[in-house]
Amino acid sequence: MIKDRSFKIVLAIFCLPFLFSEVVAGNKPPGYEAEVQLQFDARYAGDTIYAELYPKLIGEGDWNLEQSLLHTSYQFVLDGQGRAKMKISMPKQFAYLSLARDIDGKFGGKNPLIDFYLLESGDSIAVNVSSDSIYSPRFYSEDPRVKPKYRLDFAGTGAEKFQFFYEWRHPVGGKHRTGESVAFVPVFDSLGRYNEGNHLFHDFLADSTRLEHLMADMDAESREICRADLVGEYFRFLGRNESTAKHNYPQVDFAYDEFRNELWKRGGTLSENAKVQSKYYSDGVYELERTAFMLKNRDLNSGFYAELRDGYSGMLRDHLLTLFFSQSIDNMGNIGQMVHNAQSVMESERLKRIILKCTNKLPGIPAFNFSLPNMDGKMVSLEKLKGKYVFIDFYFTGCSDCSYFYTHTLRPIEEKYKGDKRVCFISISIDANKKEWLSSLTSGRYSTTGQANVLNLYTGGKGINSPLIKNYDVFAYPEHMFIDPEGKIVEFDKDQFRQNNELEKLISAAVRGSKVYLNSGGL
Repeated sequence: MIKDRSFKIVLAIFCLPFLFSEVVAGNKPPGYEAEVQLQFDARYAGDTIYAELYPKLIGEGDWNLEQSLLHTSYQFVLDGQGRAKMKISMPKQFAYLSLARDIDGKFGGKNPLIDFYLLESGDSIAVNVSSDSIYSPRFYSEDPRVKPKYRLDFAGTGAEKFQFFYEWRHPVGGKHRTGESVAFVPVFDSLGRYNEGNHLFHDFLADSTRLEHLMADMDAESREICRADLVGEYFRFLGRNESTAKHNYPQVDFAYDEFRNELWKRGGTLSENAKVQSKYYSDGVYELERTAFMLKNRDLNSGFYAELRDGYSGMLRDHLLTLFFSQSIDNMGNIGQMVHNAQSVMESERLKRIILKCTNKLPGIPAFNFSLPNMDGKMVSLEKLKGKYVFIDFYFTGCSDCSYFYTHTLRPIEEKYKGDKRVCFISISIDANKKEWLSSLTSGRYSTTGQANVLNLYTGGKGINSPLIKNYDVFAYPEHMFIDPEGKIVEFDKDQFRQNNELEKLISAAVRGSKVYLNSGGL
């Protein structure tokens, strides 16, 4: 399978869910279990239902951030009557549950049913799935069974919170709710007078009232987390729309300010545990703070990190800083200093590791100091190569694109810089079999041998389980990185490495002492 950008073979793409998830068979913690029963129409008999349980979530983030957080995966098959009964083991009292139906029997062909609904240990929820006009599947398919729209109804212990968030996200009659793309409606009349019927404010109050009614029989902690979810979702909606609205309708500042103040007031009454247990609260606060910062005409690189760090404390601050580092921060020149500072102020060791994972490929970050054997079995470490520019090519024997990149791009460059002590080329094989690796070297199809500034290294038979490969999550080959004489990353996995003579330009600029960050606007 070729990666869609260029010249890259994706290894074990069908195994990716298992790299980032944990399938639990029988190691259930005592006392933490929930049950979900599904009822479909009998025509869906034999379909597979996927369930994913997330005990620790920080917000929307990006795909890599969510997948880096431990979650448990289950699969169930609908019986002859379209039913499935799921016994779900939980690592803690609360977690978020997502359900999807396999619609084509292929990897990735999932039709979402619910996304990130709060599940509590002891819940026993029956989900009835019927054809209706309320819910439109997000995954398009020609399968005629997918064309009917779904309606989900919930019953049983804990069903109230599922029913509320389902109705909220999939409203009847087209009423706009958080998370949907809606046109902003001005709330001032022709004389500029503020209209108390502000649709956002009143929607929030109505939703809060509805939630409180449904939560009457829920325990206090569940209620708090649901409140935090609701406030967080409206925080997020307001943050993502306020900038555009203020630009188009400058007269509505007061309406937004009053609504924001009410949300902050509600958020201030929540327990700290509910704020950090909620999937949506941290993300909502982050979006609102980010918007407020940018509306002051300030670049995020000029103090947003410090504002989050100094304005919050405890686990909520840890969440906000993790979201900060998971966003698009490629062009922040001082990212290394911020990462180092975050490691000293954050409390959660788990989130510290996630931050390092999110940022370990960024320009300016110290490269992973590996130590690997060469053809003679001698260990070679990156530390020993400081003072040189280092270009690394990750590959495996049998990878046709790896061979193409070497023969058409890398080999001519290595020949040009033969004997140049300012630059070193390293080819790292993930082959599991040493003889196969050595044989590939003698073939001359993947790397150069017998050249002083070209090193051929091997992951010692560990393959994708090598600490170096796992550190960078390398799963597509060939993969490349360029490191400066201080041992810091210049670029990682840039398409330019494989385009015409861009790699040669990069190395040429580097040895001349020019700035060489491709993502800063070229050479």
